[in-house]
Amino acid sequence: MIALITGARTLAGNDAARAWLRGRLDALAPTIIHAGDATGPDAWALEFAAERGTPWRRWSLNGFCYYPRSAPLPWGTRGKTPARRWPLERNRRMVEQVATVDSGAIVLALRDPSSRTQGTAHTIGLARRAGLTVEEWTP
Repeated sequence: MIALITGARTLAGNDAARAWLRGRLDALAPTIIHAGDATGPDAWALEFAAERGTPWRRWSLNGFCYYPRSAPLPWGTRGKTPARRWPLERNRRMVEQVATVDSGAIVLALRDPSSRTQGTAHTIGLARRAGLTVEEWTP
């Protein structure tokens, strides 16, 4: 099972959010973890993967997807995409990839309603429209 982790950077210091994510990942035991490259939930998910030897994919805003022990692969080029839309494009590509590979994938979303960007809410909407299961945590 693939787990895609999305979460607000504003939760980086939230111990309850970290504990929820760790508990869900422990219970689900995903075979691969996809996450972005932000502090907080993204970083926690990749730490979990490293601790357990779970394969992972880190979708970086530099346009590359990083894999353990292999060369990064490009996921997109910025081209004419405005800077403010680039993270949303990354979110779209992550969801599309995960949904294409595993229609039973799960999205663990740690949403902060006070977040200025609402990137996690954007990813939740994309995932639901793609038919993926979403489990959401909010403070």
